[in-house]
Amino acid sequence: MINLLIGRNNACKSTLLEAIYHSLGEFVGPRLVEAMRGRTNKSFSGRELWFDYDTSRAIRVSLGFPGLTLSVYLTFREEVFNRGLIDVDLAIGEEILESLFGGSNKLRVATYQSDFNSSSSTTMGIDHLAGTPPETQERIRTYIKGCRFIDVSAKRDVGATEELLASLKTNRKAKEFGDILYEMFGVGRNWEFLPELENRSGGEKREYRAATIENEKPLFLSGLGDGIRSAMQIIGNGLASSNTCLFIEEIENSQHPESLKKLIPSLVKIIKRNQLQAFITTHSRLVWRLFETEFETDIERDRSFRCFHVAKSPDCTVKCTPLSKTDEDEFYGAVDRDLWGG
Repeated sequence: MINLLIGRNNACKSTLLEAIYHSLGEFVGPRLVEAMRGRTNKSFSGRELWFDYDTSRAIRVSLGFPGLTLSVYLTFREEVFNRGLIDVDLAIGEEILESLFGGSNKLRVATYQSDFNSSSSTTMGIDHLAGTPPETQERIRTYIKGCRFIDVSAKRDVGATEELLASLKTNRKAKEFGDILYEMFGVGRNWEFLPELENRSGGEKREYRAATIENEKPLFLSGLGDGIRSAMQIIGNGLASSNTCLFIEEIENSQHPESLKKLIPSLVKIIKRNQLQAFITTHSRLVWRLFETEFETDIERDRSFRCFHVAKSPDCTVKCTPLSKTDEDEFYGAVDRDLWGG
């Protein structure tokens, strides 16, 4: 299933992605501090999770799967010396519309406190899934631990890209990876790990770095453009994953329209084959159209592709409106007006 979130800048598309990704992660380990570190490089408190610092209201994120719901419920407590703590409740249930712990089909699996003023969270010291059926535990763990978040900073993370390349080579997926890159950019078909020279020490060789061989010469990652480096993260993580979820922020970032016309079909093919879910943000009508054309029939499209219009009102209420056949013209018109006016 591909979920495309389309809307203007500052419509909270990325916030929705992060809420889903980090809420899932809470079921295998505390993620709240990590969530906020991705938003700021300054010191912060738990209040940053609340819009306008209004901690009087609880935060709830519920994620529905076939026959399964995961719920994260956050409340803020002001402790002595202005020390803010987040009370975190995690629950597993079958009905997303029920109150968090109301009814016998809700299982409270963990309660802990997250202290944003210390280097780590204080937890119960147990696996958050303890007490759930073994098959449910394994299902959730496998899905969550495989999730990958790919944002606009991924292209700059040379170490992460090299680790990804090493994994693809180990699992014999480097050829397919290279062929896709070559089709898109004309480079990147053959990859090796070569010793890079350290100029500061008189040409002495240092650690081995990933390089593509072009015209019998090595081209290291630092010599590649932003477009191919972004595509490497998207395609590589797709090839390296199965039965899990990809979170891709602004898939069109640094991509020429012609490269998008090759990137998106390749990604859809990988998603189908590896049984992946994907949540993807964009503010490009082209991206929307390219995803739609990858499904041969309306039945297949309705089953495998959903588009949501994300818009924020003046009072900062965020609406995420799904596309359905009954309101297709209205939906398209609303998105077009939001993106381009008129």
